[in-house]
Amino acid sequence: MADTALHVPMLARSQLFTNGEEVAVVSHRVTASTGLHIHEFFEIVYVESGSLIHLYGPTRKQIGAGSLFIVNPSIPHGYDLVCGEPAQIWNIILTEQALDVLSLKADTASLIGEITGHKRFALSYFHVTFSPETNSEVRQIVRKMDQEYRTKKQSYQVVLSGYLMALAGLISRAVAESGLPPREGSSYQRKLGEVTRYIVENCHAPLSVESLARLHGWTPDHLNRLIKRSFGDTTQGFIGRVRAAKAARLILIDGLTVDQAAKSVGYGDARALRRAFKRYYGVSPSEFRRMPV
Repeated sequence: MADTALHVPMLARSQLFTNGEEVAVVSHRVTASTGLHIHEFFEIVYVESGSLIHLYGPTRKQIGAGSLFIVNPSIPHGYDLVCGEPAQIWNIILTEQALDVLSLKADTASLIGEITGHKRFALSYFHVTFSPETNSEVRQIVRKMDQEYRTKKQSYQVVLSGYLMALAGLISRAVAESGLPPREGSSYQRKLGEVTRYIVENCHAPLSVESLARLHGWTPDHLNRLIKRSFGDTTQGFIGRVRAAKAARLILIDGLTVDQAAKSVGYGDARALRRAFKRYYGVSPSEFRRMPV
């Protein structure tokens, strides 16, 4: 498949998935900084060579060769170059159905549950750097996936699912080898995932720590501790992040005014949304809308 520039504000499923596809592969040589954009699907990004600055919501993080990160839907993100040098990345684009397959295996269920559950709406994201040996294996798998996707032979989506399973296994192995703390159990992930999904789906309504905790059988203090441990923020701060991220999408994609977007995501007025944008994105909504894409 030809290299695809990531310079559009919104990448829809219909632009990349055809004929019931659940996995797509895109090669992209980043030769210039890109503006922030949003997409409707999950994306595994593997950096094969070079180095770049990944913009993810309000954060900036340098990512080098041999790194892999997972971008979730609805969070604005883009790239800056490091010292003007290009980087080669591979985008493995997934529907939620493709991720569901990975959740069936014990070794990858925890990882996928975290990505699609309570981490899905965080402004932080999953990132791992491979050892040289594992990186060699990952590079081979990604290139085989690209070949399979470009040729589209009989049952290529089944073959891609198999490669995806192998890739997820290597990611889980790399996490284990990195010495990172053990992940929480699946019950915890599901329950916190329910809380974050509820916040995202109801952020237009008044939300309080007390009502959210009571709804999910926790005390307010316990909910605050869980949110703080997972997102590094208070519950109210996380609600603000979700509202700002959804407002960014409404302003960029749907063309809503700042006042309309503010009311759609639960802010009382445009001033509150402007304050949130300054806090999370470092710019005003109008400046955000004018950012180059």
